[in-house]
Amino acid sequence: MFKALRCPVSLFLTTGPVVERQWFWGDYLDHALSRLPRPHVDIELVGMRVELTDPERRRRMGRQLRGALKLVPDDERRAVLADLARQAGVDATEAPSAPYRALEPVQVEQLAAEGVQFGAHTVTHPILSRCSAAVARWEITESVRIVGAMTGRPVTTFAYPNGMLHDYGAREVAVLGAIGVPVAVTTSRGRVVDTADRLRLPRLVFRADLGVMSRRVMGYPLSL
Repeated sequence: MFKALRCPVSLFLTTGPVVERQWFWGDYLDHALSRLPRPHVDIELVGMRVELTDPERRRRMGRQLRGALKLVPDDERRAVLADLARQAGVDATEAPSAPYRALEPVQVEQLAAEGVQFGAHTVTHPILSRCSAAVARWEITESVRIVGAMTGRPVTTFAYPNGMLHDYGAREVAVLGAIGVPVAVTTSRGRVVDTADRLRLPRLVFRADLGVMSRRVMGYPLSL
């Protein structure tokens, strides 16, 4: 559809799942929870008991746990995931299966040849503000390097994982400025105006309602 309408399209790549066939950590969490042999699991770090007996409840509580883990230090989040995987007997070195697979490098190359622009979105999709300064810098710079190498083009855009105000800060903005990435997008809701900070651009999020998407793109009030 976008190609037929000559509409520009940008995709933001988390490079670990694409290049190294890694799991997105939220998918890995769901995968581990679905294989735990117990009726519940207690996550002391965030003070949650996740009920596993009913598939719908497990999915709902898994989403809540994912949200809670976004608020803790990155190394502690990784430790929780490793412990859950151990309890579930899940091998972290296994490549994700459908429906968890990311794009493959050859698909990225094909899309880039058709005019799709690719931005960077870190290597492992951590919440950058929960990472150490060294880890945050590596996540940003390495993903920018890899996306540029895959597409053969300079990387001019970056998307902050999760993208809310508490998920990134001046430290991350400074890294992007230092390596010459001119534009970064958040998930703060709003339209871009001439005076917007180009390393903190807002976005409009669309779900499945094409009517809402059409009205917003045409400039109708965001409340509609």
